[in-house]
Formats: sequence, structure tokens, C-alpha cells
Amino acid sequence: MRGGKFVAHDADAQLDREQAQQLLRRLWRMLRPYRRAIAGAVTLLAFQTCCLLAGPMLVRRGIDKGLKAGDGGVLNQTALPYLAA
Repeated sequence: MRGGKFVAHDADAQLDREQAQQLLRRLWRMLRPYRRAIAGAVTLLAFQTCCLLAGPMLVRRGIDKGLKAGDGGVLNQTALPYLAA
């Protein structure tokens, strides 16, 4: 018995290229009123990703150039961008 939620699709149930293009065009028309919101969400997501990646890089810089070198100024200069990120 093949049942349940996740059943493999038959090859007949797949869209061909033209049907897929029509579906994407229809989807694009439906999303048209929300383009600004989608662009804003994508921009915020990219910004969040940059902030998340900046944290470890700033910690590395603070340790390598601040603590190991004994330069407190570099550590202070690194702490502020870390807190902002």
C-alpha cells in the first residue's frame, strides 16, 4: 500500500516547460502588488546575513590584533561594530 502524505509523483503529473512558464507568469502577476514588500524582505534578509557573518570576523580581529598584540585601542574599535552587528 502506497499512501500517506508523501507519495512519489508520476511522470504524467509533472509540468512541461510551457506549463511551468505559464504558472510562473501567473504567479508573477499575483505578486505584483507585493513587489516592494518582497524586495524589502530580501534586502533585510541579506543585511541580517551580513551582520551574522560579521560577528565572528570582528571577534577574530579583536583577539588577533587587540588582545594578542596588547593593543587596547584596536579592541575598543572592534567592540563597537560588534555590538552594532
